[in-house]
Amino acid sequence: MVEKMDDKSELAWPEDVREMCEMKAANYNVSPAVHVDDFIFRFIFDNPCFKKKSGAVNYYFSDGNNSAKKVKSAIDKWLLPSDSNLKILEFASGYGAVTRHAKDLLQPHELRSCDIHSEAVEFILRELGVATVQSSEVPENLEFPEQYDMIYVLSFFSHMPELTWGRWLQRLYAGLKEGGVLLFTTHGKVSMKYFPKAKLNSSGYWFEMSSEQKDLDVSSYGQTITSKDYVDAQIAELPGLQILEYKEAGWWEHQDLYVLRKPVLE
Repeated sequence: MVEKMDDKSELAWPEDVREMCEMKAANYNVSPAVHVDDFIFRFIFDNPCFKKKSGAVNYYFSDGNNSAKKVKSAIDKWLLPSDSNLKILEFASGYGAVTRHAKDLLQPHELRSCDIHSEAVEFILRELGVATVQSSEVPENLEFPEQYDMIYVLSFFSHMPELTWGRWLQRLYAGLKEGGVLLFTTHGKVSMKYFPKAKLNSSGYWFEMSSEQKDLDVSSYGQTITSKDYVDAQIAELPGLQILEYKEAGWWEHQDLYVLRKPVLE
């Protein structure tokens, strides 16, 4: 089923969309439930690059599956053998575009999802059956109930203003266990083709106050591009880490991929 909120019935997905979701979700054996406020689904569904709505729905489910598989590959590559029970956190999960796939693909590991939207957190727990953590607008106010073997963060730093960019990196890094891995993506040089007005400043940073998430303040969640030098400078503020991997355009064929390891103290 596609989620229908009682107080937002006029915005609920129509029957034909629900049927498409059920059909596409069945291909991956995941929940077809899509929240009416799922901004990623709505952005894809309304994108004119898809000639047919069925193509947009198919992309939503296939792309979530691809991302979950890439996270699994990173776990297998950089952490303990896959039969070890690790604690994994998906940060900035939204309404579960990746979560619905990661739930099973990352087993036997324990998956938790974290997001700023309280309705998203409730939806993921209720409809997808994944335990959740409520995020915060202020990085330092985010309280993790435990530390994690991996935290993965997809297309979050591609939206952060300079005021909080480095602070979020530090807060997430602090949420790792010793030896834990932080995986995140950014808008880098290749992404600039989608932002023709973008011009990096002397630090290698650019920010525009615009977003597909209409419920968030665009001054705190907009469009961000960062050079590798800028990201490297932020990474350098973290104590003793190991850079495991950097891949330009390593996610969605344009976002840069970074994988870091927290040191094990003697």
